[in-house]
Amino acid sequence: MDKNLWERCVQFHGHECPDLAIGYKAVEAVREQLGIRFSTDKAI
Repeated sequence: MDKNLWERCVQFHGHECPDLAIGYKAVEAVREQLGIRFSTDKAI
């Protein structure tokens, strides 16, 4: 788990909660399965 990314998600969401953790882990699994990576130049 990327601790920095988790902290950014918590900051955006406003608080830590079980639903945020479930969503974070789900997205993490999908990103791994699909091979999705963050853009280095912030372009979509």
